[in-house]
Amino acid sequence: ALLAGCGKSTGPGANTTATTPVDNLTALKDAVQKFNTTEGHYPKTLDELAPKYIDKIPDAPGGYKYAYNSATGEVKVSR
Repeated sequence: ALLAGCGKSTGPGANTTATTPVDNLTALKDAVQKFNTTEGHYPKTLDELAPKYIDKIPDAPGGYKYAYNSATGEVKVSR
């Protein structure tokens, strides 16, 4: 059986708001890559991403923070 229509919607009207910590981290990583592709370098801080590449910087999961390396574009969650 085909499972057409299952999974995330990516068409017009798709909800692009990240809702889980994993979604938030993925959205940040994607925004960093889009910034790099457009600007030719990684942002110095994550704050440079909003609002052009992401609506706003999402909150990190409780008790954690985002660790960002501007030399490599790596974003991860740390304590």
